[in-house]
Amino acid sequence: MAWTNSEQKFKRSKKLCWVLIVIGLAYELIETAKSDRQVADINSTNIVLSLHVEELRKVNTELAAKLLPRRITMQQMKDFKFLTERITKTPIKIVTVNAQEPLT
Repeated sequence: MAWTNSEQKFKRSKKLCWVLIVIGLAYELIETAKSDRQVADINSTNIVLSLHVEELRKVNTELAAKLLPRRITMQQMKDFKFLTERITKTPIKIVTVNAQEPLT
């Protein structure tokens, strides 16, 4: 049976379409593997950065605690008075580092 010209063109174009689909899918698989590797690299970088951020937050918290105004509690005053009852008293000059905070 003889093939007509249009039937041959149709079969060729059908084969070409399948070849193009297979090539496109192969390319897509390759690119997916590349992007998966990139995502894994980004995730590992994010983990390292998250750990670094947590370390910095810890240091910031410690520094912020040091910057808080210091107060003498009532118990500390009582203890100081008790421990210094028998010591000869001399004048003491009090100096503050934070000039904005009044002496109490």
